[in-house]
Amino acid sequence: MKKLLLIFSFSLFAFASGALTLRERVTALEKEAGEGNAEAMYHLSTLYEHGFDSIPSDSLLSRSLLEKSALAGYAPAQNYLGFKLYPAEKDSAIYWLTKAADAGEMKAVSNLAYILLEPDSTLSPKLRSARDSQAVTLLTKASEAGVPTAMASLADLYREGRGVEKDTLQAELLYLDAVSAGLSDAEMKLLSMSHSRYSTLSPEQALEEGLRAARSEAHTVAFNLYRRAVEGNIPRAHTLLADAYSSAKGTDYSHDLALRHYAMGAMAGDPSAQFILAELLEIFPDALNSLSGNDEMPAEILNRINTHNDYSSPQYWYSLASQNGITSARDAFRRLFGNE
Repeated sequence: MKKLLLIFSFSLFAFASGALTLRERVTALEKEAGEGNAEAMYHLSTLYEHGFDSIPSDSLLSRSLLEKSALAGYAPAQNYLGFKLYPAEKDSAIYWLTKAADAGEMKAVSNLAYILLEPDSTLSPKLRSARDSQAVTLLTKASEAGVPTAMASLADLYREGRGVEKDTLQAELLYLDAVSAGLSDAEMKLLSMSHSRYSTLSPEQALEEGLRAARSEAHTVAFNLYRRAVEGNIPRAHTLLADAYSSAKGTDYSHDLALRHYAMGAMAGDPSAQFILAELLEIFPDALNSLSGNDEMPAEILNRINTHNDYSSPQYWYSLASQNGITSARDAFRRLFGNE
C-alpha cells in the first residue's frame, strides 16, 4: 500500500512536497481526471482498487476509471486492464494488451508472451513451436527494455530450449539480470538450474562467478559459490564468506562463522580481512579467544592464534593491510568486491 504514495509524489500532477494532504491530492487528481486526463484516471483507479489511509477502496469506481483511461489511450491502463481481464475474457485481454504493446508499453509485450506460452493441448506441435518462437521474440524485446519478468521468462525458455536453442549460460545471464532488476524469484530459478554445475567449478572459477552473482544482488547464489571457493583456501573467498555471514546476505547471520572466516582470510593474507579484523579487535580485544575452542578451525590456524601475541593487536593487522594499500573500510570493501 505504501507504494501508492509514489503515485502522488512523482506524478505529472506534481504538488509541492508535503504541501498538500492526501485528501487534497486526491481531489486534485479527481479534477484532472474529470477534465479527461487519462493518466490521472489511471492513478485514481489504482488508488481506489485497494484504498489507502482514509481513502476507502471502491472496486466499481476503480474499474470504471481504468476502462476510461484505457479508452483514452493511456498504455499502462490498457496493459493493466488486459492483465485483469485474462483469462476470464481472453479475447478482450489480448485486444487491450496488443493496444498497449503497440503504444510501446513493454510490460504488455511481456504479458502477450505469457499468453502465447500458456499450455494448450489443442495446439499441433508445429503451431506450439511457432507460438514459442513468437514468445521468444516478444520477451527479447521486453527484456532489452528492462522488464524483469520478461528476463526471467526468457531465461526459462533458454533453459528448456523452448522456442530457441537451449543455452543455459544465456539463461544464467538473464536470471542474473532479472535479479539485478529487482525480481528476487529469479535467483531461486538460477540456483535450481546451476547448483549441480557449481560443484564442478574450480575454487577460482567459483570465486569469479560468486562475485558476478553478488554484483547482480543474487546473494544466495553468491554464498553457495563462496563456499565452493573456500575449499581451495582462497584468502579472498574466506573474507567474502565472512561478509555474507556478518551481513546475512544469502544466509543467516552468524557472528561466530563471520569471525572464523575473517580470521582465516586475514591469516591467509587477504588485506581486506586484515583491515576488518583490526577494526573488530579495536572493539573486542579478546575476539580471537573465542576461536580457540572451535573444533572446526584448522589446527594450524589455532596454533598461530595461541602462539602469536601480536595477532590480538589491531595495529598488527592495520599495518599488514596498509602494506597492500588498505587504509580504510571503504578501501577494504572496494578491494573485496572489485575487479582486483
